[in-house]
Amino acid sequence: MNIALFPSGYTEAAKWGHTPQIQASANAKVKEALTDRFVRQVEDYAKKDAQKGEYMSSAYIHMQNTYIAQHVSPDRSGPMAQTSATLQDALRDVIEDGNKFLDLLFRQGDHSARVQASVQGQTAEIYSPEGEMIAGYNSLGGGWTVVQTKAETKFHGAAAQVYAQAFREARSQLREEAQAVSQPEGGFASVDIKA
Repeated sequence: MNIALFPSGYTEAAKWGHTPQIQASANAKVKEALTDRFVRQVEDYAKKDAQKGEYMSSAYIHMQNTYIAQHVSPDRSGPMAQTSATLQDALRDVIEDGNKFLDLLFRQGDHSARVQASVQGQTAEIYSPEGEMIAGYNSLGGGWTVVQTKAETKFHGAAAQVYAQAFREARSQLREEAQAVSQPEGGFASVDIKA
């Protein structure tokens, strides 16, 4: 087993994405991923959703999540697979050696992980090269959980702002069009009643 230390930048603040380096990296990644083409896509979805009266349709959410996975999210699948294998090895070691608890820190590629194993349960945390936690595992809590990075959080917020603005504008335009249709040109409705 390849045991190494966490990245030199690891701190509790880094784990949760609160270091200036991670914040700057997240801002840069969001700026790069928030392209004019993506903004137009978001606006188109917002307009279609406004016409249907549905805010953030499942089609929009799917498009956004696919885009984020391709352009913003870190690779989690490789480190998760490697860490899963390490968890299995650690549990086997605990059982075979009769240890009550095993705590490992190791590097896998450019990511780091911490694995804790006992016969009662196993946990793992995977960290980006900057020390930000990107995934966690708990054998008693349902397995793997993706931990949203600061870049992902910021991108979701930026996309939501674009969507909300486009949705509001589309709904406003629809209301104005509906009012224009319901009122004749003079602005007054007239009714011809013959007795």
